[in-house]
Amino acid sequence: MDINAQGENVNNAFSVIKKTYESVKKMLSCIDNLADDFQFMTISPKFLRYKSDLDPAGYYITSFIKLYQSKLLPNHSSLETIKNGPVFVVEVVFAECNTPKVFISKFKFDNINSWDYVPGVSNYDLFYYPVRNKNECKEIVINESFKRKVFSDEKFIENYWGLREVIYTDLDLLEIDTEEAIKEKILARFSELDKYDS
Repeated sequence: MDINAQGENVNNAFSVIKKTYESVKKMLSCIDNLADDFQFMTISPKFLRYKSDLDPAGYYITSFIKLYQSKLLPNHSSLETIKNGPVFVVEVVFAECNTPKVFISKFKFDNINSWDYVPGVSNYDLFYYPVRNKNECKEIVINESFKRKVFSDEKFIENYWGLREVIYTDLDLLEIDTEEAIKEKILARFSELDKYDS
């Protein structure tokens, strides 16, 4: 392959990535805008992601994480932008599976009222690793759609801000191609996740 063809391939690859990122941004904005109809609110105006100047994997984004809470929860004791209750997570994931995925999760913490600040971009790992954790937890299959990870290792729980359990499901990103799909497959699942308790 000559150098011009190679250059064209590289430029085409970046063009595809740019269009993909634009589509993800549009989808996440749509979720934010529709969340209120389902009595949820975003607590992360910016999406959380892995960033690094030293690791090439930190130059591009393969995981976009947004955080939500039920508007019906009691207010946090000192932080105005969050509630004292579970955090619902939407994560768009590339490069981990055969096809891009969306993870939809409910994170239950010991005491969110003890938090000093709202999680931001630098707290990406707080919501990335627990769903993938296979060591410090017991995984329970709830039904064909949902799994529960229960954490008992006290050091892990302390490192993850008092995280006790995660209930989650995943679906193919390509299924989320309309506003109705966002309502039915993401926001309605928040409401469904909210029914599950320990």
